[in-house]
Amino acid sequence: MLILPAIDLFGGKCVRLKQGDFTQSKTYDEDPLLVAREFKRKGAKFLHIVDLEGAKERRPMNQDIILKIAKEVGLPIQVGGGIRSYEDAKSYLENGITRIIVSSIATQNPAEFEKILNEFGSSKVVFSLDVRDGKFVVSGWTESSEKSVSEIIAFIRKIGVKSVVVTDTAKDGMLAGPNFDLAKQLMDEGFETIVAGGVSTIDDVVRLKQLGLKNAIIGKALYEGNLDFVEVLEIANQ
Repeated sequence: MLILPAIDLFGGKCVRLKQGDFTQSKTYDEDPLLVAREFKRKGAKFLHIVDLEGAKERRPMNQDIILKIAKEVGLPIQVGGGIRSYEDAKSYLENGITRIIVSSIATQNPAEFEKILNEFGSSKVVFSLDVRDGKFVVSGWTESSEKSVSEIIAFIRKIGVKSVVVTDTAKDGMLAGPNFDLAKQLMDEGFETIVAGGVSTIDDVVRLKQLGLKNAIIGKALYEGNLDFVEVLEIANQ
């Protein structure tokens, strides 16, 4: 199982939020580049970077540091947050980013999203399925959609999405375990599923692996010391 350590950026710093709430932000490091290098030193094979500020402002806000990390650290990186146009996608994918994560653009501007998919391919584009109380949420989790999870699943399948990052926003940053049922639902639907939000114990990692999950994102539990990244990798690679 591939473990992707998360680096969330706001104002050029490495931060974490609780349940996506920008008023509940905690800064963990002033230099995300050093954080990325340390994850690589410990054995990371892929990084998950979110431009939280970009998600809030609806445009890339920390792209310079993200591209610097891609260039200097030399690991594959998936990036989300504020990618709202073909040009945003192109600027990442043509400058060293392995794949992008999108959400709002897919539902609010499907023609633009299909243009991205058609040019760069489904292996380069991951859909972010963010769920709160059974409903799809967008715009950095600040707006609820009227669409149900089932409706979103049908929609993204129709337009050619193959990979999904799934997050139960109630779990994010709470160190309370991920939404296993939601992860299994996406897997059963045939998507390459990446679980995010709430993975906080070795038991969580083991259970996700037993479900057959191939990818998991871990953030706050690593920064708070609840999980040791090297130990997590040992379990994931067994």
